[in-house]
Amino acid sequence: MAKDLEKPLLIIHGTSDDNVYFSHSLKMSNALFREGKTHDFLALSGSTHMVPDPLVTTRLYQRIVDYFVEHLGS
Repeated sequence: MAKDLEKPLLIIHGTSDDNVYFSHSLKMSNALFREGKTHDFLALSGSTHMVPDPLVTTRLYQRIVDYFVEHLGS
């Protein structure tokens, strides 16, 4: 399905996620890269499915907002 991506994609994944395997995000990123699709990958070192650190949470949400503004317009 990577070949069908039409808009840039931001993948964010905690490296210690116990609900979704980190390797799945790596495989998706690799498939997108091989198809020449624009995407960004943010690995949150040591984070699980939730982000308990307030500073990391703040930075994460700002990154998401910035990505939306850049790629979807304001």
